[in-house]
Amino acid sequence: MAIMGVITSTDRNQIIKKILENFAEGSPKELFKIWHHLYERSYALDTQEAKNRFAIFKANLKEIREHNAKNLPYKLGVNQFSDMTKAEFKSKMLTKKVIRGEELDKILNELQMTPAFLEDDDDDLTKRNLARNAIDYSNFFPAVRDQGNCGSCWTFSTSGAVEGNFGKKAGKAINYLSTQQLVDCDKSNNGCDGGMFPGAFAYVKKNGVEFDKDYPYKAAVGKCKYNAKLATNKVTGFQFCTNYSNGKNCSIEKVYGLLSQGPLSVGIDGSEIQSYTSGVFTASCSEDNHAVILVGYGVDQTSNSEYWLVRNSWGTGWGEAGYIKIAIDDNNNYSCYVNNEAFLPIV
Repeated sequence: MAIMGVITSTDRNQIIKKILENFAEGSPKELFKIWHHLYERSYALDTQEAKNRFAIFKANLKEIREHNAKNLPYKLGVNQFSDMTKAEFKSKMLTKKVIRGEELDKILNELQMTPAFLEDDDDDLTKRNLARNAIDYSNFFPAVRDQGNCGSCWTFSTSGAVEGNFGKKAGKAINYLSTQQLVDCDKSNNGCDGGMFPGAFAYVKKNGVEFDKDYPYKAAVGKCKYNAKLATNKVTGFQFCTNYSNGKNCSIEKVYGLLSQGPLSVGIDGSEIQSYTSGVFTASCSEDNHAVILVGYGVDQTSNSEYWLVRNSWGTGWGEAGYIKIAIDDNNNYSCYVNNEAFLPIV
């Protein structure tokens, strides 16, 4: 383990993932010991907490193995969340809030957001849209970050979408933008206890965003240390669609149209992706509870199915180096809610 201390966190996460994959079919107890060591859990193996956590780990492992035996389009695996119950995982990691109706419309109007493809446009929407060519903005981002034990997904989605659009504009990834600034300073939201897009976008438009090197992430709420002179990453506006307002509905075509211009802040149902490790996610979804970044569109060569490429904030050891492919299907609860609301920062 000493060697792992001198390599990058991305490489370390990939090494951990590979080790756990190699021991995936071993006994639950031995796998738990290896997992416990690799993830450097604070509780000792001879404690009651370890026994309780092992019981959860074993139940999650059983579910993982049963799923993978079905040979579905996506795989599950052991990761940093494997000793957490679904309820615990949801309360800590899935903290995106939703605002609806007139309250949302008021904020959108105040922000002077531009709806994607106005419903009363004379143009035929199907004629205006481009053919769905593959899109992948992941190269305009640095490595996926890890929000840690803080319900701050909304900040990673908001500042991350701004970051990605600046990267697209520059033609290469820029330095990380500050998520801690939003955690500490956006008083319309609740720091590590979750947040909503409208308030976060209002904050970003008014104040700009500092770089993470100037305002680093702490995974905890602190005193606001915003420095206007350093918040040079500013947005001029937003384009959007949302199924939570009155009459500005999303669709696959509208989301794709926005995505063709740059990375988007979107919401998904994170309830079923706790153990996701690879492939095109096809499970049914029920709740919009996690904020992420939509960075691409593609067609899976094996199944010939369309998918959204989504950038998460759970580190590079989760999923496909921190990303997940989500199947596009009108009948699949809006593709796990990717199609439910989408916001494009204009930089």
